[in-house]
Amino acid sequence: MIAPTRSHFPWLWLGYSLLLVYGTWFPLDRWDWALGGWQAFMAMDWPQRVARSDFILNLIVYLPYGLLAMLCLRGTLIRRLLLATVSAAALSASLEFGQTYLPGRVSSLADLLLNSAGGFLGALGAGLAARLPLSRHLRQQVLAMLRDPTTGRLGLLALGCWLLAQWAPLVPSLDIGNLRAGLAPLKATVLGVTPLLGAKVISYILMLFAVGTLLLSILSPGPRRLVSVFGLLFAVLLGKVLVLGRVLSAEALLAFACLIPVFWLLRNVSPRYLRWALLLSLLAYQIHDALLPGSVDTALRTVNWIPFRGHINSVHGVVNLLETVWVFIALAWVTYPWSRSQVARALLAFTVAMGTLGLEWWQQFVPGRYPDLTDALVATGGWWLASVWRWGHYSGDADKHATRATLSGVRPGRGARTRRPLSGKRTRLLLGTAAVGSVLVLAALYVLLARDERPPYALPSIDTLPTPTFPDWRQQHPRLPAPAAEDIALLRAHNPGFWDQHRKRAAKGALYSRILLARVEPGSQDLQALHSDLMALEPEWRGHEQTKPLALAYDWLHALWTPAQRHSLLTKVEAACAYQVHVITDKYTLSPYNVYLYNSPLQALMMAAIASHGDSANDSCMRFTADYWRYRVLPVWRQVMGTTGGWHEGGEYVGIGIGQAIYQLPALWRTATGEDLFASEPGIRGFADFALHRMRPDGTYIRSGDAAYFRRRIPDLAPLALETRHRPAYSLAAPPQQTVPLGWPWGPLSQASFANDTALQREPTSRWFDGIGLLLARSSWQADATFVTFRAGDNFWSHSHLDQGAFTIFRSGPLALDSGLYNRYGSEHHLNYSYQSIAHNVVTVTDPADDAPMPSKTEGEPSRVIANDGGQRRVGSGWGRAAPLDYLHWQQQGEHYRTVGEVRHGDADGVSWVVADLTPAYTNAASGTGDFSARNKRIRHYQRSFVFDRRAQVIVVHDRVTTEDATFRQKWLLHSELEPELQGPNFRIAAPHTASGPRGVLKGQVLLPEDASLTAIGGPGFEYFVDEKNYDEDGTVQAVAQRKREERGAEPGAWRLELQPGRQAEAREFLVVMRTGEWSATESITPAPAAMLKTTGDTLTLTLDGDQPLTLHLPADHAGHHRACARSASNRSSKPSSARSICAYTAWNPGQSP
Repeated sequence: MIAPTRSHFPWLWLGYSLLLVYGTWFPLDRWDWALGGWQAFMAMDWPQRVARSDFILNLIVYLPYGLLAMLCLRGTLIRRLLLATVSAAALSASLEFGQTYLPGRVSSLADLLLNSAGGFLGALGAGLAARLPLSRHLRQQVLAMLRDPTTGRLGLLALGCWLLAQWAPLVPSLDIGNLRAGLAPLKATVLGVTPLLGAKVISYILMLFAVGTLLLSILSPGPRRLVSVFGLLFAVLLGKVLVLGRVLSAEALLAFACLIPVFWLLRNVSPRYLRWALLLSLLAYQIHDALLPGSVDTALRTVNWIPFRGHINSVHGVVNLLETVWVFIALAWVTYPWSRSQVARALLAFTVAMGTLGLEWWQQFVPGRYPDLTDALVATGGWWLASVWRWGHYSGDADKHATRATLSGVRPGRGARTRRPLSGKRTRLLLGTAAVGSVLVLAALYVLLARDERPPYALPSIDTLPTPTFPDWRQQHPRLPAPAAEDIALLRAHNPGFWDQHRKRAAKGALYSRILLARVEPGSQDLQALHSDLMALEPEWRGHEQTKPLALAYDWLHALWTPAQRHSLLTKVEAACAYQVHVITDKYTLSPYNVYLYNSPLQALMMAAIASHGDSANDSCMRFTADYWRYRVLPVWRQVMGTTGGWHEGGEYVGIGIGQAIYQLPALWRTATGEDLFASEPGIRGFADFALHRMRPDGTYIRSGDAAYFRRRIPDLAPLALETRHRPAYSLAAPPQQTVPLGWPWGPLSQASFANDTALQREPTSRWFDGIGLLLARSSWQADATFVTFRAGDNFWSHSHLDQGAFTIFRSGPLALDSGLYNRYGSEHHLNYSYQSIAHNVVTVTDPADDAPMPSKTEGEPSRVIANDGGQRRVGSGWGRAAPLDYLHWQQQGEHYRTVGEVRHGDADGVSWVVADLTPAYTNAASGTGDFSARNKRIRHYQRSFVFDRRAQVIVVHDRVTTEDATFRQKWLLHSELEPELQGPNFRIAAPHTASGPRGVLKGQVLLPEDASLTAIGGPGFEYFVDEKNYDEDGTVQAVAQRKREERGAEPGAWRLELQPGRQAEAREFLVVMRTGEWSATESITPAPAAMLKTTGDTLTLTLDGDQPLTLHLPADHAGHHRACARSASNRSSKPSSARSICAYTAWNPGQSP
């Protein structure tokens, strides 16, 4: 039997110290002895920001160290306290020093200070527990409540671990936003927004039953025992609302309510039967929790055999360990009477180890689970330590014995006398002062280090918003766009069927048609019946389907209603407007960056505000609307659309979202306020250019972001084109030839004569959209033109992929494409393949250790392993971060959302070029800190240049990549539908077969690296292959892809070309030249004419021969860009007239102004 004598505390102290070393230096490899050292250690900066969760984590991990040190050291209390603190500081400093040699780790002065403070507090806590009368009295009170003080302490330890697991990360907040977030799941379930999850209810019932039964077992019988059980359980559940990141769910409350009568029935049950009930509940809870499939994540994963790999530097990891530990400490309490002999204890330990390891092994076959050896080790270790400890001698005894020895003048274990001990009164005074001082020091550290952490961002309250002023406000109704007399006359003369159609719809009860005809043909509609139908409307879902007809009827028919009807409708409109505010701010928390706001809650809100403004004393609707439109939406439009137009969301989201709002909202606002945003906002006008240039030569739209429909038209492109007098865009919109209103609720009438198909040929063939950072260029506006895209911009959260620096090439079919399929948002294929960089034509840099799982989006759900594709930081809507509520909110999180540095672009002599610093797409300040979305720090600098010679239909891609580690695998990717043909440094890719017409081909030549290795990956079973798995979802993706190819124009791809350097190096360059043409089976794979590369000093000179030769001067390093540009200019005069010499781009030093 192992007695808990003083001699065993040093082993615990040593073991915990080694665990801190392991966790801090994990994974204990990739040391770079040239990187760190004393100079790097002394250069540690005072941090500008520390998240509250990191503050707490760095503090609490050293609390056990300080406590164990206090119990192991000898001497007076003050001496032990100082030695424990110094040893904690020394250990932390040593570990921080060692981290300077680890490229992926960051040494921090904040970590050192917080670790030292944690050691001090742990040691001080041990001293206080032994010395202060209050702590001794409290301990005696708690022990008096226990049925058996000996084993009761073991039960209290299990309860303490459970409490920590429920309240971790121990970051309290009384901020109203945090309180709302903590109650949000409960509210959503009560309101019917989310269903009650039966599996979650069962999990809570088993957990709370186990905790409650343990309490009933260890507490002495008495009238207050049941109250203590109910009070503790309810307080813990309710307390989660006050902790950042934790929530109170309906499932938890329902489980608690169900157990109230159960515990009442168990209040007088024998402890023997309670022990068996606890055993069964613990086993059921552990099995149920371990084998419960993921609700969204359906991936199957193998066992992680590296201890603590997924728990390092993560509050979630600590929580996971606590959730495992408390169960098996409670299990140790159950088995304590049966484990007193060494043989019985060994058999039980073997049973626990095999059982937990078996559960982890079985999780390999359960979708969405993460089998991990760590769980089995922690479970078995926790049970063993709790079982071997003789709880009759608790940890306080050791200190008590040491105190007695010290007070008697004898060191424990020695005969030598010590200095005269402090009196009890002086000791208590000193300890009290130290306690108060430590609290003040921690408070100061918190203020200094965690002051930057802001409360959850929220829009201003309506009550704080000023009443807006409108110098040109339209007082009379109608204020919404309405049919004018000339519109009515034109429609009657040129399209009388328009009115016949609405009469038929009105007869069937269509509200819009009834309102329209009531205005155009007074007396044709029963206004009393219409009023009754309008008053019966109750907003639901997003509310726009009810709010829009209410606002329209009140405004258009304002003069036709009786005063009573008008007043009741006004009240109804104001209530509907309040509902729209609720939809935007609370119910769905909509964002100006996302499609849902524009489809169509914002239009409904604006209509209600315009219709009701000034007609009653309640003007809250317009106060919110004016602020939201002017200071939330328009700044986002200016940011995303820039000066040239554009939108960041993929595919059909342009059509069903911003494609409706781009005309409707400015038109609604102008009619009522007189503010003409069409005239003042270049981004709104430029949207027509974006709609035109995003069309490929085959008539479908570019493949970008989340998209499944590639032929869907933009609803309000026609009225926008009329407004901006953009003939090509109007022709693209293809409105009806007959006269019809183009906008809603009423818009300009169509003009057949304005359409002009020949106007398209006069449009420029290259356009840079500066807001989103997108080049759209083509060799001509003919059907056989070469069309390219190149992306280099920031991330705006919604439906965008991790594809900065990606390009696509099209000629008579897709040649270099954006691969993957938008089959289902958040699916295995979506998150692991199509969303990530691996599905795009980019460079990937793979660190094998970059495998942190995606944290759970909801409490109770497991974290989710995402394929390590070597790609860009995981930024955007799919990775768990809530949408920015406005431009300022985006700016606050700019470090996360900025995915491009400096960008330069130009167009000269038929050549379009872009050069972009793409380092931020891969690396930011959080990279290498264990943050899932920021990923490991793999890239120091990455610059990509894209050049498109529109005349020769030649594409040049040049990459300069510097990685953190030469062993990180670098790949240059190019995706295609058909298998690439490879021959040395050359490749050829054909467009898919077509029933008629030409078939395009792409020929490529790799110039750098000179030792390049080309590999084609794809075909059956490898179409979407990444991280050793094909994310085809058992063939369903291919089946859906085949259907969507025919129905919607999908191009999911099936092959990719991977270009890799032959030797390892931190700094590498890729240079690939590609030409498009028409397919011919007899042509050589070698590009003709070939490209030639010459290195002269600090310049790479690339010469592309042909009918119109092109020479590109590429700087070989950051210092030579000025000379490269000058040399290209001087060479121009010596070339033949048909030759072109282009300084296609310039490099720059970091921080240099463009």
